[in-house]
Formats: sequence, structure tokens, C-alpha cells
Amino acid sequence: MPAVTAKELKSVELSPDKQNLVVTFATKYVGDLEVTLPAAEIEPLLQAFLCVNPPSQQSAPQPPSPQRALAPGSEKSPAAPAPASQVTVMVPKTWLVTADTSRQAVIIVFNHESDGRAGYALNTESGQKLADALSKNATAISQQAAAQPSQPPAGLKLPG
Repeated sequence: MPAVTAKELKSVELSPDKQNLVVTFATKYVGDLEVTLPAAEIEPLLQAFLCVNPPSQQSAPQPPSPQRALAPGSEKSPAAPAPASQVTVMVPKTWLVTADTSRQAVIIVFNHESDGRAGYALNTESGQKLADALSKNATAISQQAAAQPSQPPAGLKLPG
């Protein structure tokens, strides 16, 4: 199922017959998206929202909840989130980097050909800092690997 990311909630109305909730979102790539939800489904939607964002926490924006790490190249979302004290590390199967000159941003998208895609936009200064940090860390890992004798990962036995 294709996903569309909303960037703004434009309107929320009850249909004239009061049988449906009509929600309009602004999106980046497909324009306005209107979603009609039967009135009977409003309560479960509100309950789901309150579970994610309890009333005591609604005043401050909340960061997205971390997900469990996926196997390299995995495209499906995990079933349960990891504890907030952990960082999810995933190895993307694919990635792309491009420039959005109209917004003066560097765009990075991981797993761009799957449902598990994630994208980030960086201003030019942050993009350059990220590129420098990636290069320095990759060089350090390469130098460390070259200085150490080759060893198999723990638990892996080589033939011979």
C-alpha cells in the first residue's frame, strides 16, 4: 500500500449528514488529500491518538518513538518499539542523496524503493558537516580494519 506523508492538517469537518468526519491534509507531492472516516470510527481514532500522545504530554512535541532494529535490507516494520533509551540501527538496502535546489536542501533517503523508506532534508551547512563526519568515521574504521588481522565475527567458524 503506498504511503502519503501529510505535512499539515488543513481542515476537519463533519459531513452534512453527520455520518462522516472529513479531514483534509496538505502533502508535499500529491497536493491536498481528503480522507473520509465514518463517524463510528472517530472514537477509536481518538483513543489511538491518546495512547500515542496522552493529554499530559500534548503541549510539547514528542519525538517519534524508536523502532526495533531490522535485519539488513528488511522492508517491514517491527511489531514493537524498542525502549526509549535505545537507538535503532538499521542497515539500509538502498540509499540515495540528491539536492533540492528550490529549498536549498540536501535530501537523503534510505530504502527508497521499499515501504520502509525514510528521508531527511538537511540545510547546506548540516549536509556538509554530515558528509565530513561520514568520511572521517569511514576512514577511521578502514584504518582500524587494516591494522588488525582478519577475524570472523563471533560465533562464525571458518572452514579449515
